[in-house]
Amino acid sequence: MNIHFLKAYAKVLWLFMIPPTRKFEITNEVKDIKNVSYSGKWGKHNTLDVHYPKNASGPLPIVAYVHGGGWAVGDKFIDTGYCRRLAESGFLVFNLNYGLGPKYNHPEPLVHLANAIEWIKANCAKYNGDKDRFFLAGDSAGAHLASLTACICTNRDLEKNIGIKAPLSPEQLKGLVLYYGAYDLNTILDTTFPLIKESVLAYTGTIDLNRYELAGQISPLHHITDSYPPVFLSSGEVDALHESQTVAMIRKLESIGIKHEELLFDKSVSLASHGFHVYAERECAMEALNGAVQFLKNHA
Repeated sequence: MNIHFLKAYAKVLWLFMIPPTRKFEITNEVKDIKNVSYSGKWGKHNTLDVHYPKNASGPLPIVAYVHGGGWAVGDKFIDTGYCRRLAESGFLVFNLNYGLGPKYNHPEPLVHLANAIEWIKANCAKYNGDKDRFFLAGDSAGAHLASLTACICTNRDLEKNIGIKAPLSPEQLKGLVLYYGAYDLNTILDTTFPLIKESVLAYTGTIDLNRYELAGQISPLHHITDSYPPVFLSSGEVDALHESQTVAMIRKLESIGIKHEELLFDKSVSLASHGFHVYAERECAMEALNGAVQFLKNHA
């Protein structure tokens, strides 16, 4: 298995398939601050972008967005248009980079996200943000990292076991927005998702999870408690991760009694494929965006 092939494959896909951020129409002025370091260390993986509505009044709820890319590729730029639309809707949005595999294995990306959240809490007042109304959001591997960070914040046993101080209290964490994520790495290797073995290898350093000493830490689905925040989930049946990941996550939330909303697209919606949420011209993407915005407003 070749991680370099995974990286090259993803770059080719993005070059030809990712829509320009200008396709997300913005009717109200949004301020953008790019490539802010959240750690004081060199490297683009330690940076974030800030987006907020210029003329908003009152402290703004915060959304921290985590990009996808199989834990090995990707960059915050891919979600710029989406994040600007969230900002236009009345949120202070931080679009995050983090360390990618195979250089940074679990739990290092989670350490980076925790550092970013601590920076946001310390600096959000500059942008009229309310650190006590905080949402985490992400897609694919980013949804995995966002949901696992939420577990750290709401499950003291996991916080202690994983060795990362919870960056948010359960009271501060108001909700999650998750697109076609990876929630159970015990079952994900059995899917037909492209390059899934390479992706798991990038995150954990192995595909033999039965012998992986940290295997008990890596699946959010197994660490949800009754303190977990409300969740908005969206995915399509055409996505090879849909059934074993998103549907399984919904069943887990239901079994514990966690408030959740889902927007699921059946196989007739062929455009609801993995990565659909950034394609502003797709009806399913805009439907999911509008659903997420309403969820955020309802829980802010």
